[in-house]
Amino acid sequence: MKQLTGLAVMLIAALALFAGDFVGSSQSSIPDRDVPRLVTKLRGYIANDGVLMSSKYVPMWVQRAVSDFSGGRETHVPATLEVRNPLSHCLFVRPSPDHKVVHAFVGGSWQKSAVYVYDDDIVREKAARFIEKYKNKGRKLAEAYLSSPEGMSVTDVVITDTSQPLYLVLTSQSARLWNIQVARGVKIAHVAVMSNRHAGIANLAKDIPIEFLTYKKLKACGVFPLRRPKDHWSFVRNAKASGDTKLINKNIQGHLKFAKFFRSRFGASPEANAVEVNVASHVLIGDVAPTLEGRVPHKPITGSHVVLTAADNVTASKQSVFTAKFEKQVIDLASQMAGGDLSVLEPAS
Repeated sequence: MKQLTGLAVMLIAALALFAGDFVGSSQSSIPDRDVPRLVTKLRGYIANDGVLMSSKYVPMWVQRAVSDFSGGRETHVPATLEVRNPLSHCLFVRPSPDHKVVHAFVGGSWQKSAVYVYDDDIVREKAARFIEKYKNKGRKLAEAYLSSPEGMSVTDVVITDTSQPLYLVLTSQSARLWNIQVARGVKIAHVAVMSNRHAGIANLAKDIPIEFLTYKKLKACGVFPLRRPKDHWSFVRNAKASGDTKLINKNIQGHLKFAKFFRSRFGASPEANAVEVNVASHVLIGDVAPTLEGRVPHKPITGSHVVLTAADNVTASKQSVFTAKFEKQVIDLASQMAGGDLSVLEPAS
C-alpha cells in the first residue's frame, strides 16, 4: 500500500470533518460558517445538504432546529420495515374542522438511505442490458457495467407547529423517505402521502393513520403533482426573456389541476401552510425554538420503524450488501433468459 503524503492526510481529515456536519456522527453545534446561499435552477431553489428550508425560503443550518443531528447515509439501516398498499381509490380521509392542513412539497433531496424499493421491471431491464453487453464485450465487461438502484432519498420534516392538530400532507416527485421530527406538544392527527414514485415514512408514531397515493395509483387518479411556477425559477425567467410563455402557461395549468385535486381532498390550497422547494434535505413546518435548548432531538433512520408503499422488492441493508444482492439478482435472471448457460453468450474470439 502506498504511503499517503502529509498533504493527503490533512485533506482526508478536513473532508471527514466537513462531512461530519452533514452525514457523519451526531452533531448538535451549529456550523461556524455562513449558510450556503440557495441555488436557483429550472424549477426553483436548491438547498445544500445540511440546510433547513422553511415556507419563507430563509435557509438556516438544520442544527438551528434540531439537536444531535445525524444525516442520512446509505449505511443507516432501520430496525423494521412495514409494507402497506396504496389507496385503491383516489379519496383520502378528509381533515376534520379542527385540523390544520400543512403541506411539504419537495422535489428532490441530497440525503440517501439504506432502504431500497424497486420493481421487477428494473431487474428485467438490467438483465437484458447485461446480456447485450455480454454478447458484445464478454462477461467481465458486462459485469463492470452493472449498476444497482440508489437508496431512497431522505427528507427530514421538522415539525414545531403546536397551534392545532395537524393533517400532514407530504408530496414528492421522486421516491422519498420522509423522516419525521416532532417537537414536544405537536399533535399529528393524520398523514397523507403523494408521490410519482414509491414513498415511505420513518419515525412516525405507530398510532397515527397514514394513507399513501403513489406511483401507478396516483397516475390512475389523473394526478400529477406540480408546484406553481415562480418568478425566480430559471425556466420562467428564460421563457419570459424569450417572449415564449407557452411552457409557463402549460405548467400553470398543470398546477391548477393539481390544486383542484388537493382542495377537493383536503379542503385547502396546496400553497397554504406549505413549504415548497425544488431540492432540500430538511424542511421546517412551524418556527424554530427561541433558544437552542428548545430544539427538536433528531431521530435518525438507523434503528427506526419505516412504513413503505408496496413494491416487488423492498429491502434495507448497507449499500455494499445490497449491491452484491442486486447484481446477483440481475445475473441470475440473465442466466434464465439465456437458457441457463451464460457462456453461450461469449463473443467469438
